[in-house]
Amino acid sequence: MAITDGEGGLEAEFELLMARHGITVPAEWRPGTYAGFVSLREQAATLHGVRDPHGEPAMVYRIPTGRADD
Repeated sequence: MAITDGEGGLEAEFELLMARHGITVPAEWRPGTYAGFVSLREQAATLHGVRDPHGEPAMVYRIPTGRADD
């Protein structure tokens, strides 16, 4: 859950989370770490979205057919 919207809000959220967990990100790693944070938030939003059965990846659900190998 974002604290605020917008790019500045994401940066503030990133800083808050790093501080909350006691993580110090070296200056040379910050751009990549922040980009990964933004990407993970986007992926999480996609995963938590509503999808119909046709939007699911193949072989996610196994439907029992009554065969011996089920």
